[in-house]
Amino acid sequence: MSRLHRRDGPAHPEHAHPGHREGPGIPRERHAIEIALAEQGIPSVGIWAQVPHYVHGTYFPGALALVERAAGYLGVRLPLNSLVDLAREERARLDTVVASRPEASAYLDQLESTGPVPPLPPGEDIADELERFLREATGDSRNPFEDPGDETP
Repeated sequence: MSRLHRRDGPAHPEHAHPGHREGPGIPRERHAIEIALAEQGIPSVGIWAQVPHYVHGTYFPGALALVERAAGYLGVRLPLNSLVDLAREERARLDTVVASRPEASAYLDQLESTGPVPPLPPGEDIADELERFLREATGDSRNPFEDPGDETP
């Protein structure tokens, strides 16, 4: 489901070493630096927060979630009052904009009522299903992505 400004959402960490993943919907992509650190045995973590697709520019509630999660991960306390105020102001501004546009309000209501989107299957499963479909559709038992000249008798 799309992240909506009407819902508070946490920031999620992604650890670059096995066995330490936590949080729902962890993206599979990792930054090259995280991967390189993990390959050297150096623990690392990437922290991400969802941002509504209709928000352009800085999204203070997302920034607040990231800072809170990073501070918690590091075990430090930071003065966040000004960021909390900015996040609250942005939420109020977005609520005002949405309330002034009935089509936007209806769109967000529709997004909220759809519920969470089920996770996508792994890419290999999708490729296997596509290959199976193409074989059945064409009646050809070979891998549809291989060059016909590559066949061995």
